[in-house]
Amino acid sequence: MKHFNHGVRISSSALLKPAAVAGFINSKKNSAKSVSKVSQYRKPVIVRSKYWYIEYYYRIPVNVRKFYDNKEWYRFRVKDDINRRHGEEREQYAEWLRSEIEESLIKGYNPFEPEQEYIQKEMIQEVKNELGAKDAILLFLEAWRKRGLEPASMIKYERTARRLIEWLEKKSIPYRDIKEITQNNIELFLTDLKKEKQFSNREYNNTYDFTRTIFNFLLKKKYISESPCAGIDKLKTKSTKHRFYNEENLKSITKAMTVSDPYIYLIFQTVYYLCIRSEKELSNLKIKNIIWEQNKILIEVGKGNYEDYLPMDENIKNLFIAHKINEYPPDYYVFGINGHPSEKGVGQGFFAKRFRKVRVNAGLNSDFTLYGAKHSRIIHLKQDGLDDASIMALTRHKDFSAYAKYLRDLGMDASPERINKISREI
Repeated sequence: MKHFNHGVRISSSALLKPAAVAGFINSKKNSAKSVSKVSQYRKPVIVRSKYWYIEYYYRIPVNVRKFYDNKEWYRFRVKDDINRRHGEEREQYAEWLRSEIEESLIKGYNPFEPEQEYIQKEMIQEVKNELGAKDAILLFLEAWRKRGLEPASMIKYERTARRLIEWLEKKSIPYRDIKEITQNNIELFLTDLKKEKQFSNREYNNTYDFTRTIFNFLLKKKYISESPCAGIDKLKTKSTKHRFYNEENLKSITKAMTVSDPYIYLIFQTVYYLCIRSEKELSNLKIKNIIWEQNKILIEVGKGNYEDYLPMDENIKNLFIAHKINEYPPDYYVFGINGHPSEKGVGQGFFAKRFRKVRVNAGLNSDFTLYGAKHSRIIHLKQDGLDDASIMALTRHKDFSAYAKYLRDLGMDASPERINKISREI
């Protein structure tokens, strides 16, 4: 039962800030709680490492220490949107976030509060047949934290869960049996939230997806017999980010890269052929992960967060060999800051920043990104007749709905054949 970091409770004025800590719950109303301001926490500080974050320690309540190896203190790290910013803007945002966290702690914020509530209701060992809605949602959060998701992903689930609990409390139904929550309840929750937060259709749909995950979990665990999310329609959206490069745009960006930055062209081609994420996966790619004789590449992120194998297209294999990547030491990163493999990897934002310059030269707007190369690859494979199952094997999509988002520029369905037989050169 670890990692009950529910984020920072911020003031209403903070909501006016760009990309403010939207996933953290506003709890100034609870500021009157009796908490020792001196002994319960250590002041938050800004940690400026490869990825910046705010660090603070909070004393673990006695009744939950057994779940934390009987330790007295627990370290929390909050990134929020710090690493999306650069230079002075990052410094200012980090200081603002640090001050908001400190203010919340001073006013009595306790990150272990939900966990203590959970224990108080004696839901650790078993849950009775009648399970209150609030307790059921907290049960979901507990299970999801054990999955070890990335903090950014976990915050989104916690945000949705907290908002649903708050909505249920407003309607005076948080302790109603979870089986009694209806489709009408969920539709009203989503509608009210969209109006209150001025959500776009995409934000509404994302909230719906997270809510549906909660109830799918409860359905699988047989706490409910049917999901109240079933039958709710998503709203229509029109996405422009990571746009597909049509023939004209692809010609423009290719020319700009070839003339002004051939190295970013190689990076663009790598994202295209491998359908790889440009930041996390590409920046962690090492030469030892390229299995030349088997034409496949091992993708791994962080310290064992996950790993996967990708088929290595002949086009990208030949490009790597042409750039003599196979001649560098195995432990080198494929992409370094000096335009060739390096013992040290690149920092966050390196690829995007470099790509922005050539995009401007190509006369394209910010909707066209390096990651759009992956989108274009999927569309090209689809246009050239590859079946959905084979494309999904390359992109590593686990369900069709997520994969289908990449086809929005075509409005297509399905087709035949295999990956290496169908691969246009760009």
